[in-house]
Amino acid sequence: MSSEEKLMRVLSRVDWQKLMNEAVQAANQTSSSFLNPSYSQQCSDDLNNLGFALRNAMSDPASYMWALKLADAWGKFPAGLLQARFTWPGDMDECEAVRGDRFKVLNSSTGGVEVIEKGALKGAYTMAHLEVAMPGASVIAGSLMMSKSGKVPMNWGICLPASCNYVDIWTFMKRLEVIGTDVPYLLPHSEAPAVKGTWKTDPKFIGVSVFFGLTIGIIAFCTVIDRLVLLKMEERKKRQKSHELTDLNGVLPLDSKEKGMDNGAYVHNENHAEVNGNIKHGAEAYEDSKDLTPAKKATNKPGIGIMLLKSFSLYENLPKLLDSTSKPNQLQALDGIRFLSMTWVIIGHVYSFIAFGPYTQNLAVAGDFAKDGDWTFMGVVGGLFAVDSFFLLSGLLVGYLFLKMMAKIKGKVSCFMMTMYYVHRYIRLLPLYGAAILISVAYTNYLGRGPLNTWYSGELKNFCDTNWWTNLLYINNVYKDKEMCHAVTWYLANDMQFYVISPLILIPLYWLPGLGFAAIFGLWFVSLGVTGYEWGKRSGGSQITDPEVFNDIYIKPWCRIGPYLIGLILAYILFKKVKVKSRIMQAIWWVTSLGIIALVVYIPYDATKENGLFSSSWNSTQRGLYETLCKNAWALALGWIIFASNTGCGGFIGDALSWGGWAPLSKLTYAAYLLHPFMLDLNYKNRRNLIYVGHDSLIFDDIAFITITYMASFLFHLVIEAPMLGIEKIILPRK
Repeated sequence: MSSEEKLMRVLSRVDWQKLMNEAVQAANQTSSSFLNPSYSQQCSDDLNNLGFALRNAMSDPASYMWALKLADAWGKFPAGLLQARFTWPGDMDECEAVRGDRFKVLNSSTGGVEVIEKGALKGAYTMAHLEVAMPGASVIAGSLMMSKSGKVPMNWGICLPASCNYVDIWTFMKRLEVIGTDVPYLLPHSEAPAVKGTWKTDPKFIGVSVFFGLTIGIIAFCTVIDRLVLLKMEERKKRQKSHELTDLNGVLPLDSKEKGMDNGAYVHNENHAEVNGNIKHGAEAYEDSKDLTPAKKATNKPGIGIMLLKSFSLYENLPKLLDSTSKPNQLQALDGIRFLSMTWVIIGHVYSFIAFGPYTQNLAVAGDFAKDGDWTFMGVVGGLFAVDSFFLLSGLLVGYLFLKMMAKIKGKVSCFMMTMYYVHRYIRLLPLYGAAILISVAYTNYLGRGPLNTWYSGELKNFCDTNWWTNLLYINNVYKDKEMCHAVTWYLANDMQFYVISPLILIPLYWLPGLGFAAIFGLWFVSLGVTGYEWGKRSGGSQITDPEVFNDIYIKPWCRIGPYLIGLILAYILFKKVKVKSRIMQAIWWVTSLGIIALVVYIPYDATKENGLFSSSWNSTQRGLYETLCKNAWALALGWIIFASNTGCGGFIGDALSWGGWAPLSKLTYAAYLLHPFMLDLNYKNRRNLIYVGHDSLIFDDIAFITITYMASFLFHLVIEAPMLGIEKIILPRK
């Protein structure tokens, strides 16, 4: 049965006579305020002028065209209501361009007026948030879109004289209560911070803007100095050393040539060598070449001042960002997985912004995704697994590098080493994370100037003003999690918490592998048990159909640690250089891995195929079993692909994921993760029109947002992340 047929069945059961009687009774009880509302004096005068102008606009359109435009700017009862078109924005720009004369009516019958103030009556746009008692609305939009009172939330763009204040507009709209419509709040466009101009005196906006401005200025200065002064100095030193070098009596072996070593001497045979392209012979070259030993090279290291300057130089940082050469002993396939996972996250958030925001003109269509043969849409919903890919990669890198460090120091862990383990991590994440929090605190209220900007909603207020400190302590996923600053940062909190406890697993894993694996599997089974228990308490909904899942399960570390633990296991396997040599076993693993990936992504279609994305036909047992196992299964399958890519059996998939072109994009992934919500906000909160949801149009939105996000990430990497990485290498010793 279609949604339209369901709606007609509901409407046929409505007691319309009773509904009309209740409306008449409500009107009688409020007749005084309904017929004679009280407004401020100027607003009342302007409304009277407006009414007179509308009555006479057809006879004198030239004089009263402003009144027609003001009325025309209102949102209209639209086509597509049965497609859940519950936002009627009208035309904000037409409204705010209205300029009319204030006048005194001399003769109402003839239309004679006396102009008092020419062009003084201005239009002012307001978005009214309504909750409407609409029979059958839940059939159209689904229960997810209903308010707590059981009514339909709607947004209606209205245009009234600018002299009407908030109370006047409220009084005007409250008359809708006679038909069962509530007005929870209004959003006058003139009061929006971006329009009102409060940024001019906002200390947070000014302070953060000055900080970013100074940072950009420092980078520009350091880049110019590095290019015009330091580069020429280095070239002059190279030429001077090249002329001073004489004969070399075979000191350095041929394989001592290292990338980045200036003025290196490389042996052709035991009696001569090449120094920067010049062949030198004999004992003189030997004496001068002593300057090229590592000890001597260390004494020629640039001073701290020059190193700090180079840390901010684009001339230094841009080549590092664009460098796509593979480093020795670098794990393969990670860059490709990292970038593709981030792309998947952005695509998923583009759809979710549209499906759950006031931006869509056919919301019911979004509810029909993943229904009646639309199984391919599960590939978008499966973007939720991209986060588990990041957890897997994080566990793998932390474990692999830690175990290699343990081998280098022969397992002798020191307090200094562990202190630097934590300090380095915190400083590594802080610059971009801090910049994202500063943007949230200082700029969020100013991102939108459009009619759909939600700056005033109490439910969507900026929690970064008060709860930013929970982010910096990485506890925002367990403390004040319903008032989280910059919601996507729940992932960083989990990742840091896993990082903190990792040495408690990795140190035993190095010395006593049995004990280390016991700790891993112990935590793993506890996580599975807790996750299964939490899902078992629910009726079978998912992250999409049950809003409480996000806070109770989705962001909690005890429910998300599984893929991270799998990453630690994979790290140990690669550290021990384990290989699968049998071609048959390799084929079995590949088939199993790809089968698991397809299964966990597409099997939830069985729950949505009947009623669409916003519903689930699974019971609590089915949903609990799937949600408990799917993330771990995904991590195991992806773990094989990484293992195969690093042990010579990755095939064309491993080659594709190991392509050098992924490297620069992979370096921008952290910035992209933090910045992409701002890009979405910036677009949607400045839109004038609604979005028609369709896969074909959203493909272009996806491409646009991915591109814009990485352009912004490119700038933030060079302005914030790269300079701080350079400074961290200077101030923190590495042993």
